[in-house]
Amino acid sequence: MLLVFAGFTIVPWLFSLIGLGIPVRYLLIPFWCYILVSTVVVFRLSQLVYSTSIAILCGLLMLTVILGLPVLAIVNQKAVRVLKRQGLKPGPMGMSQSEARIQLRSLRKRDES
Repeated sequence: MLLVFAGFTIVPWLFSLIGLGIPVRYLLIPFWCYILVSTVVVFRLSQLVYSTSIAILCGLLMLTVILGLPVLAIVNQKAVRVLKRQGLKPGPMGMSQSEARIQLRSLRKRDES
C-alpha cells in the first residue's frame, strides 16, 4: 500500500516542481528510485509466494507503467492468502515481524494445549 501511495504522490509532486523551472532530468531521479525500489520489493515478495521464474516476470512487469499496479495487487493478495493459510491475521498494511512472532507463539500454545 505504501508503494501505491508513493506512486500517486510522486507524479503530481514532479509536475509541480516542473512549473518552478527545475530541469526535468533532476526531477526524474526520485521517480526512477521509486521504480527501482518497487520492482525489487515486488520481486522479493513474489519470490516467496511464487517460483523464481514467476518472480522474474513480476519484476519485469513492475518496470512497465501500466502493469505495475495490477502486479503489485496480485502479489499482495497471494501473500495475504499464504499468511492466512498459516494461521496469521495480517492487517491492511501487512504485519511486522514482531506481530507475526506473537501470533505464531499464541498459535503454538493453542496447538500444544
